[in-house]
Amino acid sequence: MRLTKSRLQVASYVLALIPIATGAIGLLGTDDPLYAGVSRNVLLDTNLRFFGGFWLAMGLAMFWAARRIETETTLFRALWAAIFMG
Repeated sequence: MRLTKSRLQVASYVLALIPIATGAIGLLGTDDPLYAGVSRNVLLDTNLRFFGGFWLAMGLAMFWAARRIETETTLFRALWAAIFMG
């Protein structure tokens, strides 16, 4: 049982890096290199920054919950479902 828990924690830490990294990049808004050809639109910029921050927070919450899998099981499952199942 202990070996399975540690494998799940390691996988969660690694997978939590995805929303952390992409959320941090998303905070650039329209300055993100992905949107290089897009004209500067205030509404698009604020939406990108909001969802980038939300995505970053989800990744950080996943990283935090991975340490407490046994006590925060419901939160851990909800974060997995929200991040990786859409």
